[in-house]
Amino acid sequence: LEPSDQHRWETVQIFPLDQLMKELEIGRVDLAKIDVEGFEVFAIQGGIEMIMEWKPILFVELAEINLRQQGCTFVQLIDLIDSLGYEILEAKTMQKLDRTNTDYHTDIICFSRDSNARQ
Repeated sequence: LEPSDQHRWETVQIFPLDQLMKELEIGRVDLAKIDVEGFEVFAIQGGIEMIMEWKPILFVELAEINLRQQGCTFVQLIDLIDSLGYEILEAKTMQKLDRTNTDYHTDIICFSRDSNARQ
């Protein structure tokens, strides 16, 4: 970019959720909202310990175009969340996702199927 462009660049540090949980001594998580412009798979992978321990409700952006820019697909995201023991619903309709749709841009809400999730 040229200096005359109207774009501003900023460098930020990123940390896996599990590391942040330990450093900030966060004792419980009931809800995790994940909207990171296509990096959702990586954010969830970085929070596996937290997710497995607390089984929070997950509210996740699902934008196929953003996922593809990061080398992922909506199926990879859904399969990861499913493998962690979650029921996955489209947030707006509270219906299951159509796995044949290849152009999602919506939010999903995910509830643990584990009836023993921490209260």
